[in-house]
Amino acid sequence: KQLEESRKNITAAINQMLAGDGRVDRVLLQSDRPSIYEEVRSQSNFDDMAEDYVERFLKEDTEYHAGIAEARRFLENLDRDAKILDAGGGTCYLWKERSDFTNVTILDNSLPMLMYARQNFPAGKRVLKDVLDPVSEKERHSYDVVISTFLFHHMPYDQQRIALQNLIDVKKHHGILY
Repeated sequence: KQLEESRKNITAAINQMLAGDGRVDRVLLQSDRPSIYEEVRSQSNFDDMAEDYVERFLKEDTEYHAGIAEARRFLENLDRDAKILDAGGGTCYLWKERSDFTNVTILDNSLPMLMYARQNFPAGKRVLKDVLDPVSEKERHSYDVVISTFLFHHMPYDQQRIALQNLIDVKKHHGILY
C-alpha cells in the first residue's frame, strides 16, 4: 500500500513537471490501482523503444503509416483551436509538423514516450496516465475531439471496453471520438 501511494505521488509530480508547474505537492491522479498495462508494457518494452519507436519498429509497417495518414486527413478538417485529447499518443508521430494545433493533450502511460513526444510536437501538453484509470469530474466531457490511433491492440480485450468508455466520458456531448 505504501509503494502504491508512492507511485501515485511520483506520477503526480511527473505530470506537474510535464505541465510546467513548479509545484509538486498536489496529487493530480486519483487512481488507487496499479496500471493494467504493466505486463503488456514489459512485453512490448515501450519505455526502451521510445527514442526511435517509429523509425526502428514501425518503419516498414504499412498499416501503421496508412492509419496515421488517414488520421492526419481527419485532422485537416478540424478547428485548429479545438480541445483535443490524443489517448496513447506515444511519441506524437501523428502530430509531427502540426504546430498549427494549439490545444492538444497527449496522454500516455510511458514517460519516455512522452519525453520524446516533445521533439515531435512541442506545443502539446503531455500527461502521464493510463486510459483505464477512472475519469475525474474535471476531465468528464471536456474535449471537443478524442483521438486514439493504435492503442487498443496493445490492450487485453476485457480492458478495451473500459478504455473506450473512459474515452467517451472525456468527450463533450457533441464531440468527436476518432
